[in-house]
Amino acid sequence: TPVVIFTNTPAIFENAVLKAVNNEAIDEDSDLVVCDFCVVTQSGSIYRNGILSTNVDDIIKDMLLYRTSFNVWNKMYKRDLYEGVEFPTANMGEDLGTTFQLAVKCNKISRITGSYYYYNGMTPSITRNDTKSAIINRVLQACDNANSVIRMLDNSKYDAEIVYLKFRQRKQLMPIINDKDAYKIWKTIYPEINQRVILDYRLAIPLLDRVKFALTLTGIFPIIKQYTRKKSKKL
Repeated sequence: TPVVIFTNTPAIFENAVLKAVNNEAIDEDSDLVVCDFCVVTQSGSIYRNGILSTNVDDIIKDMLLYRTSFNVWNKMYKRDLYEGVEFPTANMGEDLGTTFQLAVKCNKISRITGSYYYYNGMTPSITRNDTKSAIINRVLQACDNANSVIRMLDNSKYDAEIVYLKFRQRKQLMPIINDKDAYKIWKTIYPEINQRVILDYRLAIPLLDRVKFALTLTGIFPIIKQYTRKKSKKL
């Protein structure tokens, strides 16, 4: 069966991974094979599990909750899965939009353990540009791709996970939430989750994030952030 496998420019993978994932796909008749990987940083390598479960529904939930990677590059797919796939045009979170379209078509997903794939976490990327315009642009693009995922899922089945996904997109604006433009955008993105983020404790959102969210909603946290920023500049 023809397959597709991705790599990433700042990444290194051993040739053995090609044989390993292909054998796994054949032996298990898998539609998608995910391999574990290492993130290489200045302080060393960090081992990451590709997935935490081989159950398709669990994998989709884990991706929505950011518990496992939704990157396309540590996975091998049967080529048939790509029929009808619409590739995202926004370049922030584009893996999210692509991987979910493929994952929801899978009947079986399997995992390869071992450090075959090494992602270079030291290489500069667009996700590390922290200027106001760059952050806002990333958030708006990420929302476009998140929306494409939400449209393809059963919202009742993945209700809590979808709320969390929406929350994560808004959270990206927090570093510049003291900026008036950023705050206006923050308030307009997924306003339907406001009450649930604060009150629904079934959601996988830490208490500190809930408190910051509530204070931001009332306009208090942006003021605090602006004050502490001015104070730090004086020091």
